[in-house]
Amino acid sequence: MSRSISRRLSGTISGDYRRDAYAETEDDRTDYTWTGTADLTCEIFTWMLTSLTYFHRNRDSSTDENDFTENSVMFTISLTTDPYRFGN
Repeated sequence: MSRSISRRLSGTISGDYRRDAYAETEDDRTDYTWTGTADLTCEIFTWMLTSLTYFHRNRDSSTDENDFTENSVMFTISLTTDPYRFGN
């Protein structure tokens, strides 16, 4: 889901859930994984965007050694120029 917060600021959130069954494994492993992402993007200038993104993933597995939780944050600066034109 994406929303404009103001003329230059927008936000996005998303999520996902999945179930993976590994029937041919020794222990018939099943993993339940959910992920979530939240992002804020700000247009500083028409040629410069900044973005702050948070990502979370959690896996609950039927085998404990495959359980994990991951959290990450990323800050991005994007710069663009006018497109190069060939000829006139």
